[in-house]
Amino acid sequence: IGSKLPEMPSQALWTPGGAYEVGWTVMANHGGGYAYRLAPLGEPLTEETFRKMPLDFTGNSILRWDGDTSTQIEFDSKSKGWQTSEGTLPAGSMWRKNPIPSGLWEREGPQFEPVCEESEECLKAYTKGPWGPQVQGVCKCSGFSNNGPLLPNLEIVDRVVIPKNIKPGRYVLQWRWDCEES
Repeated sequence: IGSKLPEMPSQALWTPGGAYEVGWTVMANHGGGYAYRLAPLGEPLTEETFRKMPLDFTGNSILRWDGDTSTQIEFDSKSKGWQTSEGTLPAGSMWRKNPIPSGLWEREGPQFEPVCEESEECLKAYTKGPWGPQVQGVCKCSGFSNNGPLLPNLEIVDRVVIPKNIKPGRYVLQWRWDCEES
């Protein structure tokens, strides 16, 4: 369905070999991980087409609130074991883990330690369970934001490298999310 949307004006001008900031945000947090890929605008926007041009990550990952760089926290996805190019499709393409844990703290503990320090208010809100009464927006980097404890203005930001051998033209950027919990 998304490939049938009306064409928009170009949103960016990227050069071959350059590294550029990309980002996404969490509403319903189903864990898993993600990758970025390109497809030429004139070709069918299918899985097969996007698999031909995966983008590599470079540098640290960032959590940022409200687009304000003074609020950001950088962390090394690779040293945390949250970046891989093994077992990916296409072979050798890069994938990063969703850095926002969504589990219950008191009952189950976080699925993994968050990259920021959460408040006691956040931990208490999660103790009640994600479907019980909660205070919205009390967690900085854990949970989900559709009426949940995670602040709704959190962005997950990375830098991707445009292939040096890419042909000039118009492309579609795809963010692919592989869910862990559904």
